[in-house]
Amino acid sequence: MTQVTNTVRFVLDGQIVEAQGERRTTTVLDYLREQLHRTGTKEGCAEGDCGACVVMVGELNAAGTAVDYVPVNACIQLLPSLDGKSVKTVESLKKADGTLHPVQDEMVKCHGSQCGFCTPGIVMSLVNLVQVLPQPSRQQITDSLSGNLCRCTGYKPIIDAAAKACERQSELKIDDKADVPLLKEIARSKTPTLSLDGEIIVQPVVRTRKGNEFVSPATLAEVADYLVKHPTTTLLAGSTEIGLQVNKQFKRPDHIMYLGNVAELRQPSSYSQRFLNAAVQCGVPLNPDYNGAEQSGAFMYQVTHKNGERCSVAKGYLTPHLSRPNLTVMTHALTRKVLLEGRRASGVQVRVNNQELKLSARREVILSAGAFGSPQILQLSGIGPGSWLQTRGIATQVDLPGVGANLQDHIDYVFSYRTGSFSDTLGVSLPGTMRLLKGVSQWQRKRQGMMTSSVAEAGAFLHSRNGLHAPDLQLVFVQGIVDDHARKQHLGHGFSCHVTVLRPKARGTVMLASPDPTQAPLIDPRFLSERDDLELLMTGADLQRRILDAAAFDGVRGKPLYALDQSDRKALERDIRSRADTQYHPVGTCKMGSDVMAVVDAQLRVHGVQGLRVADASIMPTLVSGNTNAPTVMIGEKAADLIRAAAKA
Repeated sequence: MTQVTNTVRFVLDGQIVEAQGERRTTTVLDYLREQLHRTGTKEGCAEGDCGACVVMVGELNAAGTAVDYVPVNACIQLLPSLDGKSVKTVESLKKADGTLHPVQDEMVKCHGSQCGFCTPGIVMSLVNLVQVLPQPSRQQITDSLSGNLCRCTGYKPIIDAAAKACERQSELKIDDKADVPLLKEIARSKTPTLSLDGEIIVQPVVRTRKGNEFVSPATLAEVADYLVKHPTTTLLAGSTEIGLQVNKQFKRPDHIMYLGNVAELRQPSSYSQRFLNAAVQCGVPLNPDYNGAEQSGAFMYQVTHKNGERCSVAKGYLTPHLSRPNLTVMTHALTRKVLLEGRRASGVQVRVNNQELKLSARREVILSAGAFGSPQILQLSGIGPGSWLQTRGIATQVDLPGVGANLQDHIDYVFSYRTGSFSDTLGVSLPGTMRLLKGVSQWQRKRQGMMTSSVAEAGAFLHSRNGLHAPDLQLVFVQGIVDDHARKQHLGHGFSCHVTVLRPKARGTVMLASPDPTQAPLIDPRFLSERDDLELLMTGADLQRRILDAAAFDGVRGKPLYALDQSDRKALERDIRSRADTQYHPVGTCKMGSDVMAVVDAQLRVHGVQGLRVADASIMPTLVSGNTNAPTVMIGEKAADLIRAAAKA
């Protein structure tokens, strides 16, 4: 192993820049302006709010063939985080013959520049947008400028300029071919090296004096190792907070760890890359961060991984705190009902190991049983639609007609192709079994390999038609045959793609079947009861099939699992009605609001009941346009804040 120097290397317009001896807390803005004399990038607020300093920062895509960019506020981005990456400033846009980028040109023609101070940052935000989405809607253009302040309030001509620029499709892509080989040349080593005092850490290590470091690990194991040695390390995932500390408070943390190079998916399948290539071939742009400024495009899914395995909410929130004196976890417990004293929740009745227990609450009862369980428990407690409760022998305590109504879920349709048994896919075969055993061994030894894969690695958010302000379809690509959510097993190997309607119009119900809490509730999602949902799913199936039939899958695509002439619309409808299923994203059955069908208020408190809150996906008034895991976690986080605030009041 070799010693790490204080050199940060990045690519700027076809040249490798080596920044040596700079402070760990030097900002990208300061380095660009003071050392590289790129003064087109402006300092406005120095807080990341105005966007005058926006530049584009790029990394090689998964295939290593092109550069994927994100817009970055240079005033709060620390220089060492650029190591191994590419940077484009407003000066980068002018071509060798002096012609301007279409965004710049149309800004001049439409008089969008105004005073000009904020223009460079606005231009860079728009140029980044058209790299990812060459044909954005007017709303998408507006959204991309949400982080840019125009002090002259010239947004209309700016948006007009962006729309006019997008008519010049062939000129929008910036020329970065020269950057690709250079990025490969300066690619960071994944092998740990020695820091200046002999500690094992991945470069770069930027140090100004002993004890002060900027480190950038590549694996979660290295993150954990460094944090054990330096528990007070400042973690840098974005830049806002530390940028403010550096620029406004003049603080210099001793240890800074940049997390932007820690891979979430360690070894994605080659088939996932085929999917991304196929999407591009079908006109779907790549999106390096679908949780960033723009949702649309094809991407590798962001997942909750830790040390090579799925990190569930229980592992992240509950397991580390089981020893706390104020936490008791009861397993194999069945909640029979919420106990009420008048209109106030006083506790819950549970059955544990055939023993009935009444648990009292000093302050509040928090119900978190999900979109199916929470309405069932409320109805068992006499809280719900009174007329229905009476038919089930439950005395009505609080008549809330919305309990169990408004059920929404993502309906899902999957199409699969077979492929060879020696392919890089999961399947039932002798070669597949041998790869699986090898993968298990690799995971046990190194926490690496195929067992670290989420299996559903790649996907896309799509617009079914032009003019939509947001995607209305989602694709999930799986490196294996999926039939009835894998409940139906098939010999051999293959790959599959799910398509999902993101904002269905159908509304279902979850209603009490019996006063016996062990009996499952009556769940009726009413999938495809709205014709618009079916038509949209059929459109999504066409887009799904088009990508799977693209040239990127030539040579590996075998026969379809279920033969279907997709041009026969009646046959497609029959297949969808026969095989479509849930994406397991139920929400809405205890919705938040103030109307007659609302169950909880803005504080998550059940209407008409004191001391009772619901905190789970059931409180969503409408289904989110994507997976529900992270939004549900944030509902829990918000609920914790509300409960804490109420306790202090």
